[in-house]
Amino acid sequence: MRHDSLDASLPGQRFKVGDWTVEPLLNQVTRNGEKHRLEPKVMDVLCLLASKVGETVTKEEFMDVVWADTVVTPDVLSRCISELRKTLGDDSRNPRYVETIRKTGYRLIAPVEPLPSDASDATSSFRTEESGVEEPDTPTDTARRTISSISRPLASSDSILTSPHTWVVLVLVLIAAGVIAWRVLLPAPPAGPPPQPTPLTSFPGQELYPALSADGERTIFAWNRDDEPTALFLRQAGAETPLQLTNGPLDWSPAWSPNRRFLAFAREESGRNGVFVVPSIGGSARQIADLGVREIDRVAWSPDTSANHLVISAQIGPFRPYALFLAPLDRDTLVQLTSPPAQSLGDRHPAFSPDGKRVAFTRSLSTQTQDTYLLSLSDTTISRVTQDSSVITGLDWLTTDELVIASRRGGSSALWRVPLDGDDPAWLTDAGEGVDILHPSIARDVGQIAYARQMLHTNIWSLRGTSAEALISSTQWDSHPDISPDDEHVAFVSQRSGSPQVWTVAADGESPSQLTSMRSTAISTPRWSPSGEKICFVARENGRSSLFLVDAEGGPVTRLTSAETVDRMPHWGQDGRHIYFSSARKGAWSVWRIRVEDGTIQRVTPFPALAAQEHPDGSSLYVVRPDTLGIWRYPLRETVVDTASSDSLAVPSSILDTSAAPIRVVPDFSPREYANWRATNVGVVALDRSRDQITVRRYPPGGGEGIVLHVLGHVPEHPALAVSPDARWVLLSRHDQRESDIVYLDMDSDE
Repeated sequence: MRHDSLDASLPGQRFKVGDWTVEPLLNQVTRNGEKHRLEPKVMDVLCLLASKVGETVTKEEFMDVVWADTVVTPDVLSRCISELRKTLGDDSRNPRYVETIRKTGYRLIAPVEPLPSDASDATSSFRTEESGVEEPDTPTDTARRTISSISRPLASSDSILTSPHTWVVLVLVLIAAGVIAWRVLLPAPPAGPPPQPTPLTSFPGQELYPALSADGERTIFAWNRDDEPTALFLRQAGAETPLQLTNGPLDWSPAWSPNRRFLAFAREESGRNGVFVVPSIGGSARQIADLGVREIDRVAWSPDTSANHLVISAQIGPFRPYALFLAPLDRDTLVQLTSPPAQSLGDRHPAFSPDGKRVAFTRSLSTQTQDTYLLSLSDTTISRVTQDSSVITGLDWLTTDELVIASRRGGSSALWRVPLDGDDPAWLTDAGEGVDILHPSIARDVGQIAYARQMLHTNIWSLRGTSAEALISSTQWDSHPDISPDDEHVAFVSQRSGSPQVWTVAADGESPSQLTSMRSTAISTPRWSPSGEKICFVARENGRSSLFLVDAEGGPVTRLTSAETVDRMPHWGQDGRHIYFSSARKGAWSVWRIRVEDGTIQRVTPFPALAAQEHPDGSSLYVVRPDTLGIWRYPLRETVVDTASSDSLAVPSSILDTSAAPIRVVPDFSPREYANWRATNVGVVALDRSRDQITVRRYPPGGGEGIVLHVLGHVPEHPALAVSPDARWVLLSRHDQRESDIVYLDMDSDE
């Protein structure tokens, strides 16, 4: 390794770490022509490690240098290290670059070599002229003190400074300090600041679904308050107190009539869904559409006064995709306008164009794979607008030629202006870390956009007896837990590395380890094998989802099912050779089984089914069906002959014994909770939201009344429950922070 000297006045001088070239001023690393951008803080972490190559940098030192004067949790360092390893192609179990020093910090073990500066780096912001006048501290003074405080200990001994190795260390210390100082001294970009949101509501609870009147003077929104019905409220410009318009129990998605005298909205009551109309100043609500148990997403009212109709996004049937329906106000009928793919989530977020001739909407192939489409009402033709395959949380029309969408197309939640002429979308504003933008609504007469800013902090909690504590917590999203068969480890999905990946931790929450580094749009539901040696999980790619396998110690990922199908909810059979899963490969959800060693696939249920788990003794199969309440127990045949290859489909009766009557073990279990239950040695443990309180209950294997194990707070509606084999240990995802407010942007301020 060559030990070149470095001019301390060049804070961003390049250097090599291993076979990567590091350019701090560009936040860039390069290898063999392959370039990767690093977040500024990740680059700061790398520079600090490089300044002490071979030495342990403690977590406290990272906090003091990289996050000075900033209040953050220690998890932010773990995320930066994980992102750095991902970029460099490093493995935490067999590191070549960054080694974890347990409970202490990290050290860089790859060789480091300073590189000659480019000519373009020859300018410096650190030159000053002496004067006898004492001036207040400036950012430059702060930067000098940072460099001085880091380098002073190295200058305390002449013998130390005579070592060539020490000169390299000193040089790299100055790199690290210089990069951090350069960030302080970097001038603001010449462009004007982006438009800043102005708070419209700041009430306790959650304010969602804003609907601006065309003149921007009135805003209708849904207010979800603790222990109160979710109702619609009117906020008049200049008024402090909103006016309650409806009484719930669960009202959402308000839409203005063209003359602003009425509002349409969705309501759920006693398990039934409908669309209602109410005067915009409040009063008696009139139902205009009864959807029954079919769920409603959004309601839109045509601005064309001669049309007199709504467009409703609602399920085609229970647990079937959402589609768009035309709802004329003068007759009790619904006309289906779109036919989304059977295995998709469907078509949501409808919004009429200003002339009422088109409807923009989101087609969701999965929760993470969504794009914007246009529906022409004159001929029902559909055209695609975006090619992002990203998360979209709402949209509206800015003009007849331009949309505004709330999307994660750039990585974080933001508003984007999307021209319909094919030009690239333009970034408008973002939400900030840990915040999502939802439900944009535009007052086109005055150029204002209102939207909800939602903060959901989801962690994994450990419940043992009467004790409850946060086991897995970070500044990012953590959920989908599963407990290893020996109760020693937990697998889960986390976004702490910047994207959803499979992680494991010890049972005490220590020693987090990232197992996957896939570029899929979403990863979900990791499940331990009975031996504890393998983990099966689901990954979504291009609107499809497949089963994958990874060793519990990490390593290569193996695909189990086809990339052309939609598979989910894996659970291992007790023999460790088979994995049950649900699939829509035949158009409707049913349960299948794959033999791990050779990929043989068989259909298990001859009826619709959403999820299945074997009884611990392997004698029967618990099944959740979409067409009825309950968790059902079906006997399995004692001898099963696999008759299908991965390219063919077996006769279902070879696995499930349908000659015996099934037992409904959990009587009132809702199919929408198909992911939140576990079969244990002492019965079925399931999440129950059907009562006044959310509870975890245990039901005997033969059926009967459930026993309440835990009473819960806010639980997300995704795979959130894990249970140990003896049911004494429960893990549950929980929203520790659940707030949303409504803000608005004045578009004219950006011109």
